[in-house]
Amino acid sequence: MIVLFGVLIAGLGIYARIEVSSAVRDMERRFELLAGQALKRPQLQILYDRADLDRRVVTIKVEGNGVFRLSELHLKNIGDRPTETLSVRLYLAHPLQTQSGTWQPIKSPDSDFPAAFYWVGGGPILHVSPQEAWETEAFFGKISGEVPNEILGKVQAFYGWDRPAEAMFTIRTVK
Repeated sequence: MIVLFGVLIAGLGIYARIEVSSAVRDMERRFELLAGQALKRPQLQILYDRADLDRRVVTIKVEGNGVFRLSELHLKNIGDRPTETLSVRLYLAHPLQTQSGTWQPIKSPDSDFPAAFYWVGGGPILHVSPQEAWETEAFFGKISGEVPNEILGKVQAFYGWDRPAEAMFTIRTVK
């Protein structure tokens, strides 16, 4: 009886070791998957006419009444993880009004850019998948008074990461 009891205890010990080893291997696989996902990150690129907007000069025609059109912006996720909800802001260094329903005026937090606008689009964009691009609507603005030759601009796209994507650019106006 004691021998049988000893064999039973030994068998249970071996079985427990196998179960623990299997559980540890499973936890190691899960940890590797999580660690790999943690290293992935989204990265937004702001494009205008399908090229990087940052440090670009964009030429736009201004009508006699001061109305102009800034083409659609493309927000492309060149990272390897989906973004979180997008929020896009346009800042311009010359006071003007919007003629667009999807670009709403907001109070500018930056004194260098007195004109600020928030893109409301068709509602919140939940996320942009890797290699996917979203497009804003064109911005229609109206300049009151004399039209400057150049207007400095900035676009910020917030997407759930530590810093927003940002593009600084210059608008060159032509009549």
